[in-house]
Amino acid sequence: MDASYIEKYNILQTFQSNDHQKVFIGTVKDRDHEIVIINILRDLGDLWKKDKEKLENALGNLLHLEIVEEGFVLVTTFKDAQPLEDYFNQTHVGIHKRMNILFAYLRDIVKYKELDYSLQSMLIDEAQILIDNHQPFLSELILIDKNLEMDTPFEGLVKKIAGVMKKILIAGSSLEDENKDMLQFIHKLENGEHTYKDIEDIYHAFRSYYLYQWAMGEQSTGSRKSLALREESSFRKKAQPRMGKSMLGKMALLVVALGLGTYGLSKYGLLEGRQENVLVEPVAYFERIETSTGWEFVNKSTGNNLKESIWEVLKNEEIIESTKAKDLMIASPEAGIYKVSLKVKGEKGQWSQPYEEEIILGNNVNDEYSEAEDLSDPLEEVERLDKLHLEYDTSQGISLDHDIYKTGNYGIRIEGSIDSPRKISFKNLSLNDQSFFSMWIMADAAEPIEIRLKGLQKNRLVFEKNIQHQPSGAYLWELLNIEDGIGSIDRLEMSLSAPSVLWLDDIEVDSFK
Repeated sequence: MDASYIEKYNILQTFQSNDHQKVFIGTVKDRDHEIVIINILRDLGDLWKKDKEKLENALGNLLHLEIVEEGFVLVTTFKDAQPLEDYFNQTHVGIHKRMNILFAYLRDIVKYKELDYSLQSMLIDEAQILIDNHQPFLSELILIDKNLEMDTPFEGLVKKIAGVMKKILIAGSSLEDENKDMLQFIHKLENGEHTYKDIEDIYHAFRSYYLYQWAMGEQSTGSRKSLALREESSFRKKAQPRMGKSMLGKMALLVVALGLGTYGLSKYGLLEGRQENVLVEPVAYFERIETSTGWEFVNKSTGNNLKESIWEVLKNEEIIESTKAKDLMIASPEAGIYKVSLKVKGEKGQWSQPYEEEIILGNNVNDEYSEAEDLSDPLEEVERLDKLHLEYDTSQGISLDHDIYKTGNYGIRIEGSIDSPRKISFKNLSLNDQSFFSMWIMADAAEPIEIRLKGLQKNRLVFEKNIQHQPSGAYLWELLNIEDGIGSIDRLEMSLSAPSVLWLDDIEVDSFK
């Protein structure tokens, strides 16, 4: 962020201008297809200078930030997407997808926890949520309305979050999609019947419920046991201090999405005047319905006059079915890891990006709510990590997790980082030339993971391998396996770079017998 925004971006047109703010639509210089929002905020006292670093850390769409004579400049990315309400009006959204959107929303707003409550309130607003290819994200567009005045206490923030959660859960839904556990949780938030200290506490309480009841895909909706969400404020040892009154309390910020909303910036409005002939691709999407005889996958793709659909089903990475039928049926699926993929073709011959879901059946993930007979299986008591001589630095955010693991008694939890790769070493190995490495890995977000392996023999580098792993989804266990090129080594070093929290389990480093 060394160069000024004037040197880095072209200004195409003015979106909004008043005494306190100028908002421009622009592009990256030399890359005019990359649209940006240039937001210049003025007359806000010392607020922006004081919270400059916090804003840099919190805003995920931020490209450029600087303080100039004309004001405080924020340049953010613009992504063409659908407003949440528009999405619910045009698409039938089942309970599984609603729970996924809820999880993504609560996970993503945690990054704002260090900001003033008033600013948090604007950034977590319902209008911030946009949907792209059925995946939610936050727009982070800040617009000032000088006629509004607000000083948000924490309880006001909690009630607003509850309102957004209720909208996601019930807007346009049917009775069959009702989730009483979640409605009760939201009711307690609305009425102040909780002890949460910040928005991260709320996220952790929801995450536990989501992980054990929804994310693993192991139980049908009818067989899920009722589970009231428990308060888990113990995740945070110290409450966030309440920040004092600021200019935000005197002249609140109104944050709206780049959608069909109050300020009239339509989904494709940014492209007007550029005389580009935009070809809108179809979007593939399906919903999974679990029945007494198997699975039904209902094609809910969007696009004008869809001409063709292609389904592909993989079990344990092998294709078991491929069809061009509109919908898909799988009868009596056996245990395994399934990946179901759909892509559709529009009237102009353009194909959508594939939409995929992974389903794990018979995956014995530790679940404190699972049936007693599942927990009594003696095979699941074997802890493979006990057989390894592990070495890691706890200051890097690496620890043993006795709450979330795949089999045995514990797993390894790793706090995500891009700039500082997390390192784990496996010592005292005795591997021959016919060796293998395998592990199960899970992340709390579908963000790319970079894994680097180094094999050493008496401190001499024997092999090096870089792996780019793209998780299929949040909280899904996936197997990584390497069977070639390891060689005779006595030590294996692994480094992981990822923005998300990771879990590792069932790690094996051994030689073929």
